[in-house]
Formats: sequence, C-alpha cells, structure tokens
Amino acid sequence: MNKNIKTLKTELVKHQGEYIKAKAENEATIKIEKECKIKILTENVFITEGIEEEEQEDIERIYSPSSDYRMSEFDFTNYCKLVYAEEIKNGLDIPDYNTTADYKTSKNLKKAENELLKIGIDIIVEKENANREDFEKVADHWKLRDEMIELVLQLAI
Repeated sequence: MNKNIKTLKTELVKHQGEYIKAKAENEATIKIEKECKIKILTENVFITEGIEEEEQEDIERIYSPSSDYRMSEFDFTNYCKLVYAEEIKNGLDIPDYNTTADYKTSKNLKKAENELLKIGIDIIVEKENANREDFEKVADHWKLRDEMIELVLQLAI
C-alpha cells in the first residue's frame, strides 16, 4: 500500500464518521419537526380550505403534517408560528417560522455526502485506475447517488 492510499484511508474513515454524524443529526431534526407538527395539529383545530363551492362540503380537520398544505393561508401562517414555538421549546435552532427545521442540518449533510463521495472516488480511481468522470456522473445522478454513498460507506482499504 503506497503512501497516498494510506492517506486516503485515513480521510475515508474521517469522512465516513462525519457523514454518519450529519445524517443522524438531520434525521433527528426532521423527526423533532414532525413530532412538533403532530402535537400542534392534535392540540389545535385546523381545517381544510374548500376553494370551490362543491368543495365546501369536503371540509375536514387536518391531523397529518402531510396535509397541512390544505389549510387556508391565514391558518397556515398561524400553524407555522405555533410549530416554530414548539420547535424552539424542543431545542431546535431556527431563525424564524418561515424556515424549515433542517435548514442547517440538510446543508451539513449535503456537504458531508459530497466529501465522502469525493474521497470514495479518489480511492477507486487510485486503486483501480478507473475513469473518474464516470464515477462523478454516478455521484451526481439523483437516482444512483444514495447507492454510491452506501457503497463508499462499506468501502475498506
């Protein structure tokens, strides 16, 4: 094993750890945000907004965060403010009610993914004399990116 591969191995382990940490932090933040939304929807009554006359009969209470888009604009603003207050109580660091809870953690996760993929590609190219451009295309492909991340996490030198 040459000196460059030894250096790459150290970097790989470092970036694997950073990725795992960033992913866990992002998932925890998203989970807390969802729990806050569910709590607010459970404790408060928000209903769907019927836009057309025939939709007025289909008005129902919203219980799921995945249906919060069906609120009136006024209710949605109030809902966001209540969720924001609950997120702050739960320790999330969010600047205002218009910002998603994962605004920081998703950026950190994307950065960790990019660094992990870069080191993974460097190792594959160094060890296997592979074509870098092909692996970079896979790393940028929306469908294959996650698979490549999983492979790089399993990579051992």
